Amino acid sequence: MLKEKGLPTQVLIPSESGNKNNSIDWHTVYVVVSAVVVSIASLYASYSTFEIAQSYGLAIAYTATWLHLPLTYFSSLYVIWMAKQHPIMAWLGTVSAVLNALLVVGGAV
Repeated sequence: MLKEKGLPTQVLIPSESGNKNNSIDWHTVYVVVSAVVVSIASLYASYSTFEIAQSYGLAIAYTATWLHLPLTYFSSLYVIWMAKQHPIMAWLGTVSAVLNALLVVGGAV
C-alpha cells in the first residue's frame, strides 16, 4: 500500500563508507518508538502513584489513581503486542497509555 502511494517503506541510515544499502524497515522504527513512549508513560504513572502514596498515604493514592494506573499498564502491553501487526490500533493504545498516565496525576489534584 505504501509503495502504491509512492511513500518510502524504509528509513535510510547513512554509513561512514558511503554505502546507501543500509536501511531499517519503518515497522521496526515504529515498534521501537512506540515501546519507548509507552515505557516512559508507565514509568511516569508508577512514579506519580508512588509520590502520591508517599505524600498522602496508600488509601488516597488508590482512590486518586483508581483504574488509571492499571489501564496504563494494559495499554502499554497492548501496544507492544500489536505494534507490528496493526500499527493504527497500537497508536490508539499509545494515546490511551499516555492519557491514562497523565490522569493518574490529574486524579490527585
